[in-house]
Amino acid sequence: WNKDGTTCVNALGKRRQKLVHGGTAILACEARLSAVRPLHDYVVGFEFPDGHRWYTSADSVPILKPGDPLWGPDVHVKHAESAAYDIGFEPGTRRISRAQFTQTYHGSPSDELILEPILSFPLKGIGYLNPNWLHGYDRGEYAEGSDVWKVDELDPLDPTTFHVEQLVRARCGDEVGIGCLEQLVLGPHAPTGFTGYTDGAR
Repeated sequence: WNKDGTTCVNALGKRRQKLVHGGTAILACEARLSAVRPLHDYVVGFEFPDGHRWYTSADSVPILKPGDPLWGPDVHVKHAESAAYDIGFEPGTRRISRAQFTQTYHGSPSDELILEPILSFPLKGIGYLNPNWLHGYDRGEYAEGSDVWKVDELDPLDPTTFHVEQLVRARCGDEVGIGCLEQLVLGPHAPTGFTGYTDGAR
C-alpha cells in the first residue's frame, strides 16, 4: 500500500492451498487501550448464515513489560464468557462503519469496546481471496508475480475485496486506544442483513 493510500500491491511466491468456508461471517478485533489500564482486548467470532456462533474467543490480556512472566499463575488473562456485537456497515458495501463489542466475564464487570474506523486495508493486496495469487495456494516449486489496483477504484461488491483490515480508534469507558478490526462476510448473514453473496448493506 503506497504512502499516498491509492495503490494496493500484491506480490506472493509459493504457498499451500487454503480452503475458505462459504457463507461464514468472520469478525476479529484487537485493541490496545491507554496506559491508564494497560490491557490488550481481543475478540474473534465465526458465525453461520443464520447467526449461530460456532466459534468465539474473547480475552482481556495485560500488556507485558520487560521481565514480566510469559506464562503461569502470575499472568492475569481474563477470558470472556460471552461476546456480543452491534455493527453498522457502509451502505452498498460489506465494510464496517462502526462496531461495538460487549464482553462479559465471570466475577468482573463487562467490557464495552467501541470501534471507529480510521482507514481500511483490502487484504486482496496480500493474496487473500485473490483468484490468481490465493493466499496459501501452491504454485509449484517457484513462482512470482504482482498485481496493482487503485484502492479507490476497487468494486466494494467484488467478493475478492470483502476481506478487510481496518485501523480503528478504540474506546472502553474513558479510555482511548488504537486497534485493528478484521472482517470478512461471505454469503448471507441474517444478523447483519445480508441475503445473498454479493449484496451490500442497505
